[in-house]
Amino acid sequence: MNERGFITITMHEFERVKVIQAVLQHRLTVVLAAERLQLCERQVSRLVRR
Repeated sequence: MNERGFITITMHEFERVKVIQAVLQHRLTVVLAAERLQLCERQVSRLVRR
């Protein structure tokens, strides 16, 4: 965190959050999210649960 309390993340991390949010909002399937993030479906499911 910086002095104002903001958290800095990379564009890669930001994209990962956007994909997981899309799964939570049912705009993207776990299968497609796994392909985009280059992870297995099981790992994406774990991220979504967290």
